[in-house]
Amino acid sequence: MQKITGLVRTPLFSPLICDYYSGMVVTLQFYADMLSGKPTPEKVHELFDTYYKGEQFIKVMPYGKETEYNGFLAGNTCSGWDGIEVYVTGNEDRILVSTRFDNLGKGASGAAVQCLNILLGCEENKGLVL
Repeated sequence: MQKITGLVRTPLFSPLICDYYSGMVVTLQFYADMLSGKPTPEKVHELFDTYYKGEQFIKVMPYGKETEYNGFLAGNTCSGWDGIEVYVTGNEDRILVSTRFDNLGKGASGAAVQCLNILLGCEENKGLVL
């Protein structure tokens, strides 16, 4: 990819292949030196963990948890759940933030129900699967 496109840096590339009825993994990749202070994956994980602490629909998974899945985060694992799991991996040069969720649940329909609940003053999780 670098040779054909003429890119100076090696591109960040994580192909995702799946055949699921519902569920998906979405990733955000970046070079650590593009961030202020060039943080480590552990530091990025700590920032996510602190920011989302106490959120009922967002689970920041323990650092290193993805190793329990033998290198494969299956998107359909969260089928039927209206939340999202966040994983942070990488090394001192590259950081990868992966999220796993049910696109048919937490997708537009789940988000619409959650927003409607907030707007109407209902419990945020009313009618959603925790």
